[in-house]
Amino acid sequence: MKNKFFLLAYCVFLAFWTSSVFADQPITVATWNVGFMDRNVTDLKIDDFLNEVDFDILLVNEIKTQDDLNSLKAAMDREDFHTAISSFTNGNGNLEVGIISRFPLTEIVEYDRSIDNSGNITEKKLERVNLPGIANVGVGRGFLVAKVQSLNLYVIVSHLKSSKGRSGQHDRSNAQKRELVAAAIATHTLELREDHPECSVLFGGDVNVGVADKKKNGVNLIVDNNDGTNTGVDGYDETHAILGGGLIDSLKMRSLAEKVKGTFVGNDNIPDYPGTGAIDVLYITGPLESKFKPAVSATDRHGSDHLCVYSSTGSVTPDGPNLPTENSVEITNALPNPDGDDNGNESITITYSENGTVDISGWTMQDRAGNIFKFKNGTKLNSGENEIVLSPHTMPLNNSGDTIILMDKSSVQRGPVFSYSRQEVKSGQRVR
Repeated sequence: MKNKFFLLAYCVFLAFWTSSVFADQPITVATWNVGFMDRNVTDLKIDDFLNEVDFDILLVNEIKTQDDLNSLKAAMDREDFHTAISSFTNGNGNLEVGIISRFPLTEIVEYDRSIDNSGNITEKKLERVNLPGIANVGVGRGFLVAKVQSLNLYVIVSHLKSSKGRSGQHDRSNAQKRELVAAAIATHTLELREDHPECSVLFGGDVNVGVADKKKNGVNLIVDNNDGTNTGVDGYDETHAILGGGLIDSLKMRSLAEKVKGTFVGNDNIPDYPGTGAIDVLYITGPLESKFKPAVSATDRHGSDHLCVYSSTGSVTPDGPNLPTENSVEITNALPNPDGDDNGNESITITYSENGTVDISGWTMQDRAGNIFKFKNGTKLNSGENEIVLSPHTMPLNNSGDTIILMDKSSVQRGPVFSYSRQEVKSGQRVR
């Protein structure tokens, strides 16, 4: 009995330690339809994407195979990240969903209307939720679930049935398939929250109906207006109401993308269906719900036909990189006038005063003229001095004197402002 008490006490302590000590470092969760139905990883502008969306967890839509997912991960230089992929169908035309995560993934399960065991993960039957208004229809894609143990977070990703540009009666059968899967996701979310009240559940993916589509969205599973006008009556698609409107046992997940504009943009960056809102969405419920910021979309499609949607929060796993304390990282010297050509040879020294390493991916330096140098994904500082060679044409250091500010991913200044005058600049010598 005494051993059980001590084990329980240890588990409570461990849960408190992991949720409090590392509560200030942001994580970013993103969902992106990469469009591999008619393109591959070489068509995507990966470097530009990562400069804008420095994700920790990416929920991927329209991926075909594990090899495709591995290729995407490799192109992103995230070889140490963890993955999971569904196996809804076989062949060249399959559209799977996947997860790329900085954190280990456990309890990976695929929910599918037809169990074919073609993948290497657990499959379970996606059952119809027995409610009036949820049609008993066939559907080719279900959803994928995985647990991020170190965040006390379950992530669910799905790609719901496309409207193919249709609305009204011509889209009603598609909406029934979306509602079927959404209801199953909502039910599973409720089960996870009941069994694991300490955990949050985050859903993301392409739901193929905009968050602000007044012609389609409804709030009543039984009353439907099928003509696609929604003039004074309920719409015909309750997908968003199922996830966030309390239609399934009062579940009201927080819609992080409710203010995001259209995310299907075709071959340009202009929404194809203006005014209907994002179809690539994020929903969250549980202890982390209040920590997430409202989602935003990427400013560019980066080679896909969808804009990525992402959101950040202050929680992090203890397996993640260290978070520097307020004054432990600072600019301590610079080389504005190296011997020979300045371009590509100028450098800044950043000193990290604590032990170990610290990840500064996405941090920036800005000079007096407003030029910005952004640290690439995977950039880490070692304890002590770290020389940062400035890439050509990014943030040239003025020989007449300059001011440089170091900022983290949240645009919080790190360390004092570093400045020097014309008189301090000597050829081949560092200014301190």
